[in-house]
Amino acid sequence: MKFAVTLCVLVFVALAAAKPQRYDCNGTIDGFGRCIQDCPRGTYRYATACGPFTPEATCNRPHPRAEDAFICDFSACYCSSPKVRNVITGKCVALEDCPTN
Repeated sequence: MKFAVTLCVLVFVALAAAKPQRYDCNGTIDGFGRCIQDCPRGTYRYATACGPFTPEATCNRPHPRAEDAFICDFSACYCSSPKVRNVITGKCVALEDCPTN
């Protein structure tokens, strides 16, 4: 009986001391649901729970479509529309400011 009471007290203390999850993350999330990086200004957090993945718009591919593959727990900071990612510099730029090949 003492074991059961002690176990209940330990569980209660552990739950009371647990850090609440952060649901207001505006960035990337690790596999444990923790916010590890806030997205910079001009970007937004793109995340899939478990579903089709849409790549980020880039200078080379400004209008990507969802891929057939399902990806779980993916998150990244994507450039906010109408800007696209310049993969050379890693910055968000207007499509007309993309380098020409």
